[in-house]
Amino acid sequence: MKTFILTAFFTGMFILSAKGQAVYDFTKGKFTTIGHVQEGATASLRIDNINTLFYKVTIKGVKVSLSTPPPAELQALFRLPNPAEKASEAAEGTGEVEGATDKMKDETKKATGDLKVKMDTLVRRCSAFVAEARKIRLLKLRRYELTSLAKQSWPNHAALTSKLPSPLAVADMHNDIMNFSDTYYKAKTQYAIAIDAATDASAKERIKEALKEFEEGYQSVDEDNLTKLVADIDVLQIKLADSTNFSALAPPVQAEDCDFVEYNILIEPDQPDSRLIPAGTMPPIPVIIPVKGGWKPDFSVGPNFSFGAGAKDEKYYLTPTSKGSGTLTVGENANVVRPGIAAMLHAHPRSGKNYAAGFMVGVGAGFKAENTLTASYYFGGSLILGKGQKVILNTGVSFLSVDRLKVDYQVGNTYSIESTKISDITEKVLKPSFFFGISYNITNRIIVK
Repeated sequence: MKTFILTAFFTGMFILSAKGQAVYDFTKGKFTTIGHVQEGATASLRIDNINTLFYKVTIKGVKVSLSTPPPAELQALFRLPNPAEKASEAAEGTGEVEGATDKMKDETKKATGDLKVKMDTLVRRCSAFVAEARKIRLLKLRRYELTSLAKQSWPNHAALTSKLPSPLAVADMHNDIMNFSDTYYKAKTQYAIAIDAATDASAKERIKEALKEFEEGYQSVDEDNLTKLVADIDVLQIKLADSTNFSALAPPVQAEDCDFVEYNILIEPDQPDSRLIPAGTMPPIPVIIPVKGGWKPDFSVGPNFSFGAGAKDEKYYLTPTSKGSGTLTVGENANVVRPGIAAMLHAHPRSGKNYAAGFMVGVGAGFKAENTLTASYYFGGSLILGKGQKVILNTGVSFLSVDRLKVDYQVGNTYSIESTKISDITEKVLKPSFFFGISYNITNRIIVK
């Protein structure tokens, strides 16, 4: 059967608990513990209620590759020949041995003298072997039962343990194997004695036929290594009873110099020939654990709008008072807002959320009516909204280059209209003013090595 692959990349801006661990419930399909991880601390991911005896869980982080394969013992165990087939063969073999024993019981009734004594012994030894063969059959059935339980997707460990049979003692299982071998050789030896003691050719032939059936039954029950049968059962009993096999834990990833820790989780049944779960896939979902703390720089470009007297150019003109002279007079500047565009540097602590507050500095240029550019500077605070694509609200103090009256001139004084140019009586100076702006940036996704 083709391999069933279930790929899940669990998503969201999930915040870790104080220990920096996110917990995902595989059965419920949701996080049960959510939070952020402090910058410089370690983040980790745990998946609960997932049968790792059946599922192979591989967790790969942004910085490192992490894996939780099934135990090596179970990897080897699940590559055994079909346990159901082995259990079926054992049942058939036990039936063949029982059939041969029944034939020997009938033959004993016909026998007389020394042959009857030997046949009675043969029947007793065959019956003893049948009893031990049944125990081996039960061991194989137990392995099949435990393997079937291990290869199912249980909602939680409690659901599995409610179905587990009482564990078998390893010493008792080894005794069953020894008794199985011992009674087999005793019965086989007694068959040879009975054949030698039979004087009637037809009776001798019937005993030989029964021996052949007996051997076929034994081969069906026996395995190359019955000791491994015991080891398989012991491993399954221990692993199925251990609740830690129902969680997969990713080793910690240190959340240093990054904005989030991302995990990719691949979940697939360990056995490609499993028929217990239908084939299918889930769409990939990313797991993103945000980092809180530590300072982060950001850059953006956008328009700023300055307000107040410090954002305005002062206007002056000469009011004629006599021939060729005029009085220096202050004009009115009706501009309420002075726009500009700036490139800004933002510094803010990581909040672990989709917003953060911090500081900003910027350098820009103001737009003048004559299409010239003048330098401007911005200092203040920022509210950053978003993660990958950010809208940033900025406010604070701007220092703009504005026109102010030179110290050589005073309002109200009279100056020659011919020799005095309005452009010569003002100069550019930096003045503070209040500003508000909005900017935008798109971040690049960089994997931190």
